[in-house]
Formats: sequence, structure tokens, C-alpha cells
Amino acid sequence: MAANREHLSRAILACESGGVIAYPTEAVYGLGCLPLNEAAVRRLLALKRRSADKGLIVVAEDIEQLRGLVDFDVDDDARVPDANPPIVDA
Repeated sequence: MAANREHLSRAILACESGGVIAYPTEAVYGLGCLPLNEAAVRRLLALKRRSADKGLIVVAEDIEQLRGLVDFDVDDDARVPDANPPIVDA
């Protein structure tokens, strides 16, 4: 458990200083950064060899965190499912 907290702390520090992190998903590792840090997003796109035109997946706690990052249609709020409880209790 202590190792998991240490890894989480290191990932948080890396993101807060503009870094890109790798994290496990169901099948492969994902790459992530803070979406409001333009330099970090550019670094992420370069690592993925991905055009900014293709966009990226944004993971958020709730829809409020997405405002300002995502252009919502008028009816989008009604289509977003209720949030699930968090998997990791930090």
C-alpha cells in the first residue's frame, strides 16, 4: 500500500511540474498530463506521434471539470451519465 501511495505522489508531482505520466489501464498503459498545461499536452502529443487535430481523451471527476475544455451542445448535460464512485481513494 505504501508503494502505491509513493507512486501516486510521484505521478502527481510529475504532472504538477508539466510532466507526462504512464499509467495502467485494462489492457495497455495510457499516457497522461494536466490538460490545462499546454507544454505538457504538446509533449504528450509528440510522444504519441498524434496530431492535435485528432484530439485526446480527457478523464475528469465530473462534468464541471470538463467545462472550458470541451464544447458542449445544449443537450449534452442530459446525455452524460451519472458519475460512478471513484476506483482509487487517494
